[in-house]
Amino acid sequence: MGLRAEEFLSARLALRTADVPVPDLASWFDGPAVWRVRGLDANEIAKVDMADRRHEQTAALVAALDNGAATEITDAARSVLGRGTDIESVYARQIEIVTLGSVDPVGDHALSAKLGEKFPIVFKSLFKAIMALTGKGAEPEKKPTGCGETAESDPPSP
Repeated sequence: MGLRAEEFLSARLALRTADVPVPDLASWFDGPAVWRVRGLDANEIAKVDMADRRHEQTAALVAALDNGAATEITDAARSVLGRGTDIESVYARQIEIVTLGSVDPVGDHALSAKLGEKFPIVFKSLFKAIMALTGKGAEPEKKPTGCGETAESDPPSP
């Protein structure tokens, strides 16, 4: 019952992906309204765990810049950072998860934050799909289909 470590180490594994229908966003898609997401790896989960600290640092930066004379700088910093100072730390983590787990469209913090603010149920659906894929772990890489295979004909008659 031991782990076949060599076999495991040499296995070609890929993070799982899924297509999540997002019909509420159809007017912003050219083609089917589908958002492709993937599971996260351990390093990305560590980034998510650090999202709280980054959020606190962002809030401190914005507060330092927001002294009344630098409101333009503050607004620009908020825009670049893609979030305000009044979001919950759990939501900051969810933004990080949706950003890292988005494959197509490729996410960034501003996109994920706006999606969460304006389409919270769609945002939550993407978040849940990414978490489910992450929980399942990687899977063997899929081999391309139709690669060099030919249909066999009937054997010749004797």
